[in-house]
Amino acid sequence: MRRCLRLTDIFGTAVCRDERGLIKELLDRTSSAFCLWIGEGDLFVSSLILSKVSRELIDREASILIDELCHKHGMQYEPSFLDVDIDERNEFLSETIEPIWKEVVPAITSEGCIGGYLICSFEPRREYGDFLQDIGKALSISISMRKLDIRLDRASDRFLQIAELGSIFVSVGETLETESRILELALSASGADTGAIVRMISDSDIKYVGISESILSTIQFKDKTKLIDRLLEQKKSLILVQDELDRKLEIESTPFVIQTLLSFPLSFEEKYYGSLVVFNAKESFVKEASFIAMMETFSRLAGAVLTAQERHAERIENEKLEKEINAARAIQTSLIPKSFPNTEGVKISGLWKPSRSVGGDYYDAFQLSDRALGVMIADVSGKGIPAGLLMALSRTYLKVIGIDHKYFPSDTMTRLNLYLCDEMATNKFITANYLTIDMAKRKMRLANAGHLSPILVDRSGSARLISPEFGGLPLGVDIGEKYDEIVMEIESGTMIILYTDGLVEARNENNDLLGIENVLKFIEDFRKDEQSEILEYLWNKTLEFAGEPDDDWTCMAIKFE
Repeated sequence: MRRCLRLTDIFGTAVCRDERGLIKELLDRTSSAFCLWIGEGDLFVSSLILSKVSRELIDREASILIDELCHKHGMQYEPSFLDVDIDERNEFLSETIEPIWKEVVPAITSEGCIGGYLICSFEPRREYGDFLQDIGKALSISISMRKLDIRLDRASDRFLQIAELGSIFVSVGETLETESRILELALSASGADTGAIVRMISDSDIKYVGISESILSTIQFKDKTKLIDRLLEQKKSLILVQDELDRKLEIESTPFVIQTLLSFPLSFEEKYYGSLVVFNAKESFVKEASFIAMMETFSRLAGAVLTAQERHAERIENEKLEKEINAARAIQTSLIPKSFPNTEGVKISGLWKPSRSVGGDYYDAFQLSDRALGVMIADVSGKGIPAGLLMALSRTYLKVIGIDHKYFPSDTMTRLNLYLCDEMATNKFITANYLTIDMAKRKMRLANAGHLSPILVDRSGSARLISPEFGGLPLGVDIGEKYDEIVMEIESGTMIILYTDGLVEARNENNDLLGIENVLKFIEDFRKDEQSEILEYLWNKTLEFAGEPDDDWTCMAIKFE
């Protein structure tokens, strides 16, 4: 956003998001005849033509633009066929007049070339300084923003499927009906042609929903392993696109054309139900890490749904409230990570102790790059299924937005708040701390949305709040909220403690609060040689003071080596 504003100052009224305005500014300043441009994912080449030229020239230069961007500048995306979007009001010459000069300018980001433009002029070339390159930078911002909007739109659409999946928790019916709804939602979310749920009821009883056993049994790999056996034995995600399919699959054995094959295990806790498999999901989706993460989240939730379905059958006489609590707990448990990314120089641990009622605490850590991580701890208002669905929503959005904004948590939180405000009820909100850890530069950045201040433990064991007065409103409260961030140098031997209010607001039998001062003292009293167990130590201290808490108890420790 800040880069966009600086470029806007350069171009006057042209706005980075208004690509046609940028190109019009380019043509006016250079007295050029026309410009062609394209970004990653575009189905056609865009054009702005101010002078009469031949259609042959436009098509030829469009081909040159694509060729240079792909083969000279390394753009990974290449349209499957060449098509130029031309204003129907343009008039064309029958003969081609060659331009005096032309230039291809790529749109470059940290990810490489994501598009670019070609300008042609019939006027002598003048000295433009960095202006042509500045237009390329502005275009790269616009394309990046379009890509982010598309990703967020996709994430929003896909989350509707996850939210719909959550509704199954409160309307669990016959097993076949539940599985059919899961498959239907998976096909809708992935854009796949067809698919199946393969469930192992017992060693001798395998159940199929969707594609029949007779069709699935004909699909096999080149090592003669049947797809059905792989689905039931592998118990992990399987992602195959065209090149891998050609290498690994017996194409002759398949009863229909397979362009992509995705399967995800349906499991919950220690229970494995089988696999969800979809065929011919959109290849553009499959290439997105956020899409695969979303489908894996979907399959975990589906496993939780199947767990809820089984528990419904076993506890049909239980009261409705009890069933809702179990289902909501299944959602929350499925979203708490069992492990964290392994990044050199940093060790992350987490401890979540759920309360008797279903709360809204969760935490997560994910890779931003080989040496960088994003870490969040959050507390969703409310309890039960609504809190669980808000957890899934914020978690899905966070990974999509966090990966795009990389190391700037203030931008991530501002964008996350914008989308959550559109999705959440007026009486709901989320408090959160979001950190980015860049071990290559040894910098940590923190944004706070109405959450408790993290604790910094220095090398001597002294503990203090990082910034008790720092922070913005909780997420989902004000759509216009802009979040700030704190930047800190990472020092070896230090540790960050993140926590929710279940720690500091635990009360004893006299209704006394544990409080942050006691927590800081506990940490300083903790022996240095036991720091790997700091979270269990804090949990035991909480139990000594207050017994089993009434709220979720959630803590994370980030140790820098």
